[in-house]
Amino acid sequence: MADETLTRSELCSKLQQQTQQAITEHAEAKRAAKARALQRKATRFCASNKQAQGIRTFAQALKLLGVQPIDD
Repeated sequence: MADETLTRSELCSKLQQQTQQAITEHAEAKRAAKARALQRKATRFCASNKQAQGIRTFAQALKLLGVQPIDD
């Protein structure tokens, strides 16, 4: 199982993809603009070696859209 664990960088990448897909699917949602802002912030965190903060921020964006973040 340890071999299947994602690194924080890999998780950032997967959450970025999931968030982009969720924003596309929920583009008309009231909270989509806020989710997009959080996505940009999370992307900056992940790019700045602050993956833990980025992961939490992606999760917040997904939660705004009513989507469960991937966890593996």
